[in-house]
Amino acid sequence: MMAGGVRDERSEGVAAAFPWRQVGVVSVLLLELSLIVPWIHLLFSGPPAPGIWLLLVWLLAYALLGRWVTIVSDRMQLRSGLAMILSAGILILGLLLTVNLMVAPGRLFDLARAAGELIRALPMIYPMAPELPLAVLVMLVWRRGVASASHSILDQSRTSFKFRLGVIVYGLLGLVGRGAGFPWGPALLPLFFFSSLLAMSLARADRLSRLRGAAEPPFSFQWLLSLGGLFALAVGSGLALGAGMDSGLAHRVLVSFQELLLSLLESTYRLLLPLFVALEPLIARLLAWLRGVFLSVDAISSPTLQPPAPAGEQLGNLDAPPIFDAINRWLAGLQPYWPIVRIGLIGLLLALLVFSTIRMIRRRRGSPWDRRLPQDRGESVRGEPALGGWGRRWRELRDDLRSLGSSLFAGQLWPTLVVRRVYARLLALAAEQGRARYSWETPLEFQAALIRLFPAAADPIRVITTAYLQVRYGELPESDQTIAGVREAWDDLVRLVEA
Repeated sequence: MMAGGVRDERSEGVAAAFPWRQVGVVSVLLLELSLIVPWIHLLFSGPPAPGIWLLLVWLLAYALLGRWVTIVSDRMQLRSGLAMILSAGILILGLLLTVNLMVAPGRLFDLARAAGELIRALPMIYPMAPELPLAVLVMLVWRRGVASASHSILDQSRTSFKFRLGVIVYGLLGLVGRGAGFPWGPALLPLFFFSSLLAMSLARADRLSRLRGAAEPPFSFQWLLSLGGLFALAVGSGLALGAGMDSGLAHRVLVSFQELLLSLLESTYRLLLPLFVALEPLIARLLAWLRGVFLSVDAISSPTLQPPAPAGEQLGNLDAPPIFDAINRWLAGLQPYWPIVRIGLIGLLLALLVFSTIRMIRRRRGSPWDRRLPQDRGESVRGEPALGGWGRRWRELRDDLRSLGSSLFAGQLWPTLVVRRVYARLLALAAEQGRARYSWETPLEFQAALIRLFPAAADPIRVITTAYLQVRYGELPESDQTIAGVREAWDDLVRLVEA
């Protein structure tokens, strides 16, 4: 996290006057808060509750406080216990202030009363006291502020997902607010769209700027003002167009357009009516001919519905093949064991479902840089054939089973997994520092780049790379000594990098 906080501060040239990464973080937090705060405001719609804008500003400042505390703790290299005590104290203080802000704004600093209200609300699980979801909200906002100290807060795919989720949330808010009469829904909607636009733009810029050879984007305050002006122009034009379409003039124009379409349709029908009259005898003759053809076939005009002869009996002058008798006898012999067979099939189906779920979770839990640059995580670097979804899943399952079987046969399953896992961690660490492995790089080529990236850890990098080459390409048998050496090299590398 310290690396993320340090990287957030790097800016040169024109971009030094405009902290665009910090603006991106604020826009992401605004995007998240504009989705969370309205639901909490529904619980506190009484007279003492403050306006939703005051609650939004307060929680944004609270999240930024969590970000600042995390960055300062990392820079001062505070011990984990001391940093945890500091965070817990600020979290409890913010929770008590938020309770007073929502319940009794006039006594904002009466922390003892807020603590009493919160303690009395803890046993009230059902029906739930409103202080409980408020406490969950404060802890969630604090956690988002702490997470914003890392550069992963500007991950492009996550920001786009939050925007799509927000469209659904505001659709639900529109349905709830229409019946309850909450006027703040339309007021927050422009903030949600503007923060989403800003967050997605800066998240994409952050992704591109972290690629190898990229420079800092030349953002400025004029760019931000221009973006806000364009957004205000688009929203104003939409509101003006909506108001115009709701006027009496627009209604009369639509009615006139409807009458014009109906008159054009009637004129077209009148023009085509002679053609319909001319084609009617031809269509009637065609239908009569088809009816005569069908009636001339005995199997169609008078069908006989008789069940087929059972297996083993004579069918006309033909005898049933002996294979049918064998199949029937086999099925009859299988009938007493059918409950066991059914349990086995159900177990196999559940195992396949669990296996598919684990694969899906492992893929979705991949690091953000997995979607940025192609990397070799110890798997095949061959070109992917053009297969469909099921073909690709079948090929992956086949490769996994083949790899698992070969490892078990060689008796080296655990060492192989250990070495590949450590090498994957090395790739992840390099990607965090802005230098991911390209798909066209061999491990030896990437080893040189790793040594330039971590010059103090050259020896551990060579040890890990050599072990990975033996496992991945050489298929040599490993020993406990190899595993111990790789683990020791990884610990040395982490210690040297963090030093």
